[in-house]
Amino acid sequence: MLVAVAAAVLYLSGPGPPRVAATEQCGSTETGPYAMNPPFGRKKAGSIGPPVHGVHVAVVDEQGADVPTGAVGNVWVSGPGVMDGYWNETAMTRKTLRKGWIRTGDLARFDEDGYLWFVGRRKDVIVRMKDGLANKIAPLEVEAALSEHPAVRESCVIGVPDPVCGEVPHAYVILQLGEEARSEDLRSFVAGRLAEFMVPAEVHFISEMPSKGPGKIDRELLRMRALA
Repeated sequence: MLVAVAAAVLYLSGPGPPRVAATEQCGSTETGPYAMNPPFGRKKAGSIGPPVHGVHVAVVDEQGADVPTGAVGNVWVSGPGVMDGYWNETAMTRKTLRKGWIRTGDLARFDEDGYLWFVGRRKDVIVRMKDGLANKIAPLEVEAALSEHPAVRESCVIGVPDPVCGEVPHAYVILQLGEEARSEDLRSFVAGRLAEFMVPAEVHFISEMPSKGPGKIDRELLRMRALA
């Protein structure tokens, strides 16, 4: 698995009961932690922090060239903690590891202070054609907009094949206990926060998210449900 966004817990000393603060970090089995909000420094809520000391992180385009600050690109990681390769998986090693750099499959951007902002997984990006343009949609951005609605407890956005647009976003939503909302309500809510092409074509209400492990939503299963 090439990505794990986690919260490192720090216990703060002082009078009274122990206090707990969380600091975001990002890493994987192949790279180890590669970015983290400083436990004792400036944190930027929502970011995954600057690169970890001793680790090199590049945000690049499809040709491997650095993208400008603020632009979204592919995350490559190099450093002493990266793997030597997959056991008995030469082809997968060659695909993932190039000249000491791990191609994580993550998408992120650097801000002006050198902090990384995780955007999503490359394989989950939805490409929606509109007016001859290929518009790329990061599911996490749409999910973040949905989470601002007071009736939404959890959401997951996936791409579903469409004969006109190539792919369109569908949202699966769990509502807060006792709350009600219609599909049109949530679509209008997102439309007021994101570009038109990012608004889900459909909103499905479910009671439980399918899981393929702790904290991992089974997006493929949701996609299969939508196709069915």
